[in-house]
Amino acid sequence: MGRAVWILAIVAMICAGCGEVEWFPETAADAPTSVTVTASPASPLINTSVTITVNVKQADGTAVADGTTVSLTTTGGTLAPFSTTTTGGTATATLTSASSGSFTVTASAGTASGKVVVAFQPLVTVAANPTTISSTTGGTSVITATVKNTDGTPVADGTTVTFATDGGLLSASSDTTSVGIATVNLTVASGAAVGSVFTVTAQQGTTNSNTATVSVTP
Repeated sequence: MGRAVWILAIVAMICAGCGEVEWFPETAADAPTSVTVTASPASPLINTSVTITVNVKQADGTAVADGTTVSLTTTGGTLAPFSTTTTGGTATATLTSASSGSFTVTASAGTASGKVVVAFQPLVTVAANPTTISSTTGGTSVITATVKNTDGTPVADGTTVTFATDGGLLSASSDTTSVGIATVNLTVASGAAVGSVFTVTAQQGTTNSNTATVSVTP
C-alpha cells in the first residue's frame, strides 16, 4: 500500500511540471458517419423542381440528432438551400435548371458526405431518319421534333416549331405540332461533299431547342 502511494505521488509531481495535458478523444458515437443522397425525379425535364433528400446516420445506424447541419453543393443548376438541418435524420433541398445536362449534388454532414447525379432532359428532342445520305444519289431525311411540357406531357396541338439548317434544303421553315410532334424534310442534293455533316435545329419558343445531324456518305 505504501509503495502505491509513493508511485502516485511521483506521477503527480511529474504531471505537475508538464503543463496542460492534451487528450485526443475518439469520434463521438453520435457524430454523422453516413450520408445518403437521393433525387426525385432523377431524370427530370428542364425547369422541373427536383427534391434532394439527404439521410444522415450515426455509427450505430440510427438517425443523427435533430438540428444536425447539412451543407450542399452542386455542379450546375440552381440549388436551395445550400445549408440546412436535419429532422429525424433527414434534410431536403430543391434543384432546378433551365438547361439540360447532368449535375452532381453533394451533401456533407460533419466529415461524412454523399452525392447524387441529376440528369435534366430537354423539352425538345430532334431526330433524323435516315441519319446518312449518299452523295451519289442524294436523298431526303425526315426531321422529327418532339416537344413536351415540363410535366412530360405533349405540348398543345398547333404549337409552332421552327426549323433551320446549315446545309441542304428544308421543306419548310416551321411546322405545328400534333400530339407534340412536328416534322419537316431535309433534302441533300446529289454531289454533296462526302463527309459533310448538316445540322438541323428545331426550336419552340425562345429558349427550347435541340439539334439533329445528317451526314453525307459516298
